[in-house]
Amino acid sequence: MRTSREGVDRIASTIREQILDASADQAHWNTVAATLSDAFPGSFTAIHSLDFACPRINFDITRNVDPDYLASYGAHYAFINPWLAFWEGWPAGTVGIAERDCPAHLFRGTAFYEEWLVPQGDFRGAAGLKIDGGPHDLLHLAMHYPLKLCDGYDDALEKILKSVRGDIRRAVGHARRVNDMMGRMAAFAAVVERSPDIALVVDRWMKIAAANDIAEAALREGRLLAARHDRLVIRDMQANALLRHTVEQLVAGRPVDSAHHLMAHGGATWRVSFVALSRIESTAIVPAKPLVLLLFRDLSRPPGARNFDQLGPIFGLTRAEIDFCRHMAEGRTLSETADVLGITVGTARQRLKLIFQKTETHRQSELVLLLARYG
Repeated sequence: MRTSREGVDRIASTIREQILDASADQAHWNTVAATLSDAFPGSFTAIHSLDFACPRINFDITRNVDPDYLASYGAHYAFINPWLAFWEGWPAGTVGIAERDCPAHLFRGTAFYEEWLVPQGDFRGAAGLKIDGGPHDLLHLAMHYPLKLCDGYDDALEKILKSVRGDIRRAVGHARRVNDMMGRMAAFAAVVERSPDIALVVDRWMKIAAANDIAEAALREGRLLAARHDRLVIRDMQANALLRHTVEQLVAGRPVDSAHHLMAHGGATWRVSFVALSRIESTAIVPAKPLVLLLFRDLSRPPGARNFDQLGPIFGLTRAEIDFCRHMAEGRTLSETADVLGITVGTARQRLKLIFQKTETHRQSELVLLLARYG
């Protein structure tokens, strides 16, 4: 059964409208899958986002697949599907036709073919679109149908998928921008109240999503931490390897030996703590990136010790201004601070005004509250 040119155009137009709806409400991807399957009787449709590092299926929309086979696909067969090699080798936007580009009979003898595909019936014909993907993931739309229907389905589906791939790409881009924004908000919320710790949030590839003021200062100083192409690097190579491994485990949802590690650097002992941030609940076709909060604490610092040296690189304060802040943080009045430092009250008042400007505070109480974050 062949679909007329008018029929192909009509199906593509309907799907484009549904994709536009899916940009605002991810539930509409179900409608896209239903429209395709209904337009091509005897087929099943799947829209999947696979994460190979975990491994898991992050997004799963299917139509006309038996629940038992769907469960086994998600648990095992999705990640040994021999068609994955075909998709990984092609750029995003590629439309593939199984019988022309990579026939199913080539996979005879594989577990996927013998245990999953064939037992469902004849679904060896297929057409698909690679929506997106990199070395760690794949987002694609696939349709399977009997070989006897290939003559009528292959050409029509290729035209439809090529017609709508730009719309799908834009919808996916919108979903990614929304999730990235939500991820940044979660990351900044995680570090904002973490003083006096060095606090950073990173993703699987150690890309820094957020850092508090103390972490920013440490990165600029470059002795303990560094940023290369926006990725966090620990100067100690052994500690860096351990940190990367722990982050990878947490992102993948696997258990770690410890949520804390000790490292020595610059004569100090640092405790590094790892906290996997809660994944943002989302039904988006592009899932939010899992993030990990890293906390670095100097255990060599005596309890109660107050070190305001970091105020220099953070706010551009001079040594004299840092000393002035130290006394203010201890609760001294302006005149008492002037007496201790051996300066006039007028000079102390002018110095305080400069500190207000640099720290963007306006009153002594605001300054003391700010200093408490760094003490």
